[in-house]
Order: sequence, then structure tokens, then C-alpha cells
Amino acid sequence: MKATTRRQPSSRNAAFSLHATTSARAPWARVAGWWVIAAGALALAVVAGFYHPVGDYVGETDFYGGYVEGAKLFQAGHLDPARYAVVGPVFDILLGLLAWPARDFFVAAKLIAIVSAVVTWVLWRGLVAARLGDGVAFWSTAFLVANPVFFQCGYSAMSHGTAVCLQVATHESCSGFIWQYVVLIGAPWLLSAILLAPVFYNPFYALVQLPFYVALAGVAIGSGRWALALRGFPLKPVLAAFPLALSIHDSAGASRLIHRRLPTEVREAGRVLAGLSEPGQHVIARKGHIGYYSGRAVVAFPRVMTVGELADYCRKHDVGWIYYSWYEALLRPEFRYLLDPEATVPGLIVVYATQRQPGRLLRIGAGFGEGPTWWRDENQRRVHVARGAVQVLDDRFAWAHHLILAQDAAARHDARSVLEHADAAIRGRPEEARAWAMRGVALHAMGRLAEARQAYETALRLKPGLPMAEQGLQKLP
Repeated sequence: MKATTRRQPSSRNAAFSLHATTSARAPWARVAGWWVIAAGALALAVVAGFYHPVGDYVGETDFYGGYVEGAKLFQAGHLDPARYAVVGPVFDILLGLLAWPARDFFVAAKLIAIVSAVVTWVLWRGLVAARLGDGVAFWSTAFLVANPVFFQCGYSAMSHGTAVCLQVATHESCSGFIWQYVVLIGAPWLLSAILLAPVFYNPFYALVQLPFYVALAGVAIGSGRWALALRGFPLKPVLAAFPLALSIHDSAGASRLIHRRLPTEVREAGRVLAGLSEPGQHVIARKGHIGYYSGRAVVAFPRVMTVGELADYCRKHDVGWIYYSWYEALLRPEFRYLLDPEATVPGLIVVYATQRQPGRLLRIGAGFGEGPTWWRDENQRRVHVARGAVQVLDDRFAWAHHLILAQDAAARHDARSVLEHADAAIRGRPEEARAWAMRGVALHAMGRLAEARQAYETALRLKPGLPMAEQGLQKLP
């Protein structure tokens, strides 16, 4: 009798299979890839045009401090090789060329960033599609478009996006001569990892590796291996949509955060400085933004400790103006009292001040270098410094300054200010007993006795025997 063998069901007809026969060349992926690029280009144009009116103090510092100068030299017909010991002149040349029709260097830099990003997406999609299929190309492009760091480079006045664009263009032009997988994924990633090993690692320096990372992600998602197919439909792309959505969410969040931190106040300060100062005068600032918007030369803000040392530095460098904003207060905290409107300093005249993001434009006059009279009073000095600090520091780092201001307000019998600063100190350091005691003092003075008792009791739980809290409880009816 001839034995019969049972026919095994194929993976195509199985309800669930680990792998799928789906090709990386998905019929929908080609059109979808172009839609992703179009959506990314539109998003960049919107952010650059409506939400990025001025460069930030981190990634776009080189634009204000170097690229504009290089572009102006190029427009004048001069390229100085000494300027390009680290990077080449390509961005300066592009900026100089585009600034003529744009009539604004910052607008020109944003246009270069947008074009560089879109060209990168187009070239990388074509490169991956030609060698690994449209499915892999779609996922690679989608993750490249959604990457928060690269998206930031796509609307900012920085050269990182242009560098990645040139890198991808190089691979597009020469990768057909070498084994596709080595050129596309293996060798460039390994080489860039080795070259970047001794360099301080940050997201912008790592951009050179980003196209290869997203290519690996595209291969992993677009391949039929481990597709987790349900009745022939691979679930892996559905699962991959979650990290893609997270990346889009991070890009949007990062763009909102950058927008909130933009030093928009420096543009008006620059216009004021341009109107009040004479051509050729110098201004001290931590970054070059104020110089760009005023047309005045910027001298770097020195690391000195006293107003006398700062005055000597200004005289040595022929400086007639000081721009001290929230950013200078973070990096040069020795002079935070300059943000306090009540802290008068001999020889410094405030000609412009902002509040939302605090900043002061100060004219240097006669007597600059003499110590202010309040400096000799330790309590007044601490109060003036604290008033500047709380304008720029988060409550987590400013709680001690808020305590100083709460005590000062209590001495002036200003209960509302005491409560305001005590609550800020509690937000920054909830376990600080003195802040709770000061809250009790304020509430007691305002007649909110039940809340005052609760604040005093909280202070004593945190620090038993605290005199301020014990005395406050005893005074309650």
C-alpha cells in the first residue's frame, strides 16, 4: 500500500506566519515616499517662515559669528583661506550668492537649509529605492524626514543640513561602482563612527551617520523577514508606525521649545543700538546676534568678577555699549544684578529693556568702574542679585534666591510678594522648611489663618524646632 503524505499549508494561506513573501518593492511606497517629502518640505517652510524669525543661541551661533562675515567677504570678491582651517567655504559662498536676491542673510540661510533638506530627502529616497526597493526607501525617507535634529537643521541658519546634503549627493554619484550594501550601509557607517570617536559627541556631529541609520531601519521594516504576517498582511510596518509617530511628536515638541527660547528681543535691541550708536562703535555681548541686527562690531563678554574689571576690559577694547540679557545671565552670572531695574551702577545708563525674556542695553558713560553704593551692604547685594537670578533661572535652581526675596518682602510688609516668592521656592524645593514658614508668615498677614497654620505645621514636620514656624504658630489665635 502506497503511503500518502499530508500536504502542509503554505505560509500564504496560514492565519499567521513569522515571515512573509512580501517584496520590499511595495506598489504604494513610491507615491507615498513623495508625499512624505512634500509634507516635510511644507512643514519646513511653515516653521521657517512663521515661527523662526531669529536664530537661537546654540546651533545658529556660527551664522551670526562667522558665516555672515564670510559671505560678505565673498560678495566683495575675497575668500580668506585662513578662515577655512576646519570647514570649507561652500556655505559662505552659497550664503553670499543667495543673499543678493533675498536681500537678507538670515532669510537666505533659511532658504539654503530648506533646499538642502529637501534635496537630501529626494536623493536618499532615490538612492535607496534603486538598490533596495521602494518599500525600504519609503521607511528610510520617512524616518529621515521625521528626525528631530535633521528637521531642525532644515529650517535653521546652520550648515549641518548642507553638509549632509553634499554627503548624500556624493554617495548618489559614486555608489554604483561599488558593492551596493557596502557603500550604502556598511563602510560609510563604520568609517564615520571611527572618525567621530575622538570628537565630542552631540546630535549635530552625529548627523553624518543618520542616513545610514535610517537605511538600516528601512531594511528592517521593509524586509519580509520577521514580518509577523496575519493572513498574508505583514504587521511589522504597522508596529513601525509607532516609533515613526514618536519621532514626529519629538520633532514638533523640539520645534516648539526652540521657538519659545528664541531671543526675539535682540532684534529690537539691535535696532535701538543702531539708532543711538555711531558707526564703528563696539558692544559687549556673549553672542553675535546684537551685532548682526545693529551693524555694530561685537566684543566677546569676558569672564571677569567685578564691575571694575569689566570697565577696564571695555576701555581696553574701546567698547561703548553692553548688551546683557537672560543668556548672558546664564553664562556670566557675576553680573545678574544688571537685570534688576533698581540696581543702579555708576556709569551705566539703561537705554532699552525687555521683560518677557529679560535683557538690558546699557550705554557706558563717565564713572563706569566705580562700585555701586549698595554693593557694600551684603543684604542689598544679595537682593539685587536675587532679583536678576529669578528672572532667568527655573524655580528648581532659583529657590534660594526666592527665599531671599521673600525675606526682603517680609521686611517691607509686602505679604503678597512674600507669598509669591515663598510659593516659587516651594515649587523649586518642596522639602525646604523655611519656604513653608515664609508661606505661613504671608498667609498669616493676609488673614488666611487656617492655611497659615497648615504651612507652619508643614515647616515643623520638615524641620522640627524651626523658630520662624514655632513663633508663627504661637501667634495664631
